[in-house]
Amino acid sequence: MAVGMMDLVKAYLHTCRYEYFPGEAPAMLVPLLLVSDGLGDMLHLNMVLGLAAFLLLFLSGFTINAYTDRKLDETYDSFKRNISRSVNVIGARRLLHLTIAQVAVALVLSGIVAYRMDSWGLYALVLVGVFLGIGYSVKPFNFKERGSVWHAVALGVSIFFIPLLFLYYIAAGEINSFVLILAVGFSLVHYAMEYGNQANDYIEDRAGGVLTPPVRLGIANSLWVAFIMFVVGGIIVDYSFFYLVFHEEALLSHYSVASLWLMVLAIWAIIAAGYFIPGRGLWRMWALSATTEDLERDMPLIRQECHYSRWQTSGILALLVASFIVFGTNLVMVEVTVEPAQGPTFAGTPTTSVVKVGTLFPNYYVDTTLFVRSETLAVDGGTLQIEIRMSENGAVYGTRIINVTNRLIPRETWTRYVRLDVRDRSISTISFTLLSDDDSDGEFTSILDTREVVVRVLPERGEGPGDGGGGILPSPTPDDGTQQPVTPWDWWYGLPLPLGGR
Repeated sequence: MAVGMMDLVKAYLHTCRYEYFPGEAPAMLVPLLLVSDGLGDMLHLNMVLGLAAFLLLFLSGFTINAYTDRKLDETYDSFKRNISRSVNVIGARRLLHLTIAQVAVALVLSGIVAYRMDSWGLYALVLVGVFLGIGYSVKPFNFKERGSVWHAVALGVSIFFIPLLFLYYIAAGEINSFVLILAVGFSLVHYAMEYGNQANDYIEDRAGGVLTPPVRLGIANSLWVAFIMFVVGGIIVDYSFFYLVFHEEALLSHYSVASLWLMVLAIWAIIAAGYFIPGRGLWRMWALSATTEDLERDMPLIRQECHYSRWQTSGILALLVASFIVFGTNLVMVEVTVEPAQGPTFAGTPTTSVVKVGTLFPNYYVDTTLFVRSETLAVDGGTLQIEIRMSENGAVYGTRIINVTNRLIPRETWTRYVRLDVRDRSISTISFTLLSDDDSDGEFTSILDTREVVVRVLPERGEGPGDGGGGILPSPTPDDGTQQPVTPWDWWYGLPLPLGGR
């Protein structure tokens, strides 16, 4: 019997668990809204490629599970029987080849993003997620049945924790404390819902020897663990937004503490409303399983309380609305406080200090710290370059090129420490030029800002041949007063991070 194209499409959507799409679609927007100041910031090429890679990997997790469990799913008295039938319509081998192709394309797209952002740590993060996601279902790993810890690590990390970090990093150019806190809470809450979903299959899994957490722990115990995990995760999610609001310098400088608390309370109320539905469902499932005297008789009642796709969608929609509040606040703040838009510039004249190395025959260096800041515009990584020229009496004797490889986020300062090899016994002029590659052709031709410092590298009067000295002479271009304050943590921004953060 020939299978039509529409039948194949419907079968494929069943194996991809299309009922989860209403929850996953808004989930992709959450990290974008948390870091963007305008719709244009969301649509740069790296983000488009990252979203495509995320979608392909998301679908692949379901299709590989449908392929590996196709025989077992035939025995279930639930929706899983339809998944097994859909695999038969597509053909098991064809579905396997399709899954391999999806993963391969996603890895290529992720590689392109990692290359463009000069962050191979990002690619390593994707590889870990792919390994855990595929290993959840595929032997010999089969993390699904290797115990509650491996089950949590494989499923929670691959479909909740890593995807959120992946998309946020592409949008923000860094992984900061806020998103780590949010990712932990988000993963706990939504993985707890998975316990409820797997409790639906408790009877069939136990009969088939499938050692999922509900089978290992018992259905009542596993649902109680899930509810505790849900509550703890929800508290962490709430704290992450509190942390975001009260650690954002721009918000603190433009809003009163009372206004910020009102914003946080509104976000908490929205999150509580969204997570009330899954929380109530988990509680009712636990209450029924803990008090039943005949589990097989009462299993239909327990299943009636589980609406897994609705749970996921409800929670994610709450996070989406909370993210819209943050996004809207950023837009209003930019509109009110900055006119016109300000792009990247030096945040004050670069600081410099002369360093002497050696005593008998000393060498001299100049240590400088560069500060680049963009007030309202996000700037893609690889489009900014700093040219440093060292000259004496108008003759250039040395140059140094520093590339700003990471994405520059509005209202944050990019910092980099550099050591310059200056000419001994000279009065050198060091000029700093911030250049931009506006048309992405690899040529940095647009001058955004220039600064200049004069450095004296001569022995101080009264010093012997083996003594050196030097200092900074007044700059012919005085500081314009725009240098931003540097926090005690700003030294960390200059270090190379595994994910390319500033």
